[in-house]
Amino acid sequence: MEVKKPDTVTPIDGSSAGGERKHREEQRKRGGSGEGADAGRHRSATRSITDKVTVMGIPGGMLTPEVQQAIDTLMEKTEHLSQALEWTRDERANLQKLADSHGFLPVLNRRAFVRELGKVLAQSEHLAAPTSLLRLHVTNGATIRRERGRRALDQALAQVCGALAEILHPTDVVGSLGGDDFGVVLLAADVEGAVAKGAAVAEAVRGRPFHWQGEDIVLDVVSAARVLEPGADAEEILAAADQDLVDQEERPDPGADVEQTGG
Repeated sequence: MEVKKPDTVTPIDGSSAGGERKHREEQRKRGGSGEGADAGRHRSATRSITDKVTVMGIPGGMLTPEVQQAIDTLMEKTEHLSQALEWTRDERANLQKLADSHGFLPVLNRRAFVRELGKVLAQSEHLAAPTSLLRLHVTNGATIRRERGRRALDQALAQVCGALAEILHPTDVVGSLGGDDFGVVLLAADVEGAVAKGAAVAEAVRGRPFHWQGEDIVLDVVSAARVLEPGADAEEILAAADQDLVDQEERPDPGADVEQTGG
C-alpha cells in the first residue's frame, strides 16, 4: 500500500521557533536590525575616541567657550615667553662674545685667553697630543707708539694678527696679552713644534713691511715656547714665558729669535 508523505513536517520539539530566535539573537549580536559587526565596532570606537579627547588635560565635553578662551590666552602667553627666552639666549651669547673679544683686534682679550688656557691645562693630561704655549712680542711696538702714535701701533698689531691667521691652525687659540704681546695655545704641538711655529710667524711678519703714512716699517717679532704640563697655573706659565722673552732680549748675541724651553 502506498503511503502519501506530507509536504511539510513540523517538528514537535519547536525547532522552527528556536531557529527564528537564534536568527534574532545573531542579529542582535551583529548590532541589531541587520547592522554588520564592522559597523558596530566603528560606532564603539567612535564613542571611545570622543570620550578620550582632551585639551591640556581637560576632557572635550568640559571645553566651554570660557574655558577655551582661557586656554587660548595661556597658550599665547606661553608662546611669547618662549620667544623672549630664545631672544635672551641669543643676546647672552652675543654679550659673551663681546666680553671675550679684544677691543679692535680679531683675537680674544687677555681675560678670555687666560680662561681658555686654564681649560686646556686642566684637560692636558687627557689629550692625545701635547699642547704648548707660544708667547710673542713685537719688539719695536713701543718705538712705533712713541714716534708715530697709538693709531700706528694699533694698525701694526692688526697686521701681526693677519700673519697669525695665515700661519696658525683654526683650532689654535689666539689672544692679546696687552701691550705688544700675544699668546697662542697650540693644541697639537710639542715644544719643538711650537718653536718652529713661532719662527714661521716671525718670518711672515718681517716679510710684510708695515706701511704707514708713506713709510714702510719692518715689524720685528720674537717668541718663546713652553709645553703645557698638567696641573700648571695659567698665569704662572704666562709669566714664565714672558721671562723667557726678557732673558732672550738681554742676551749680548741673541742669535735665533725663538728660545726653546722645557716645561
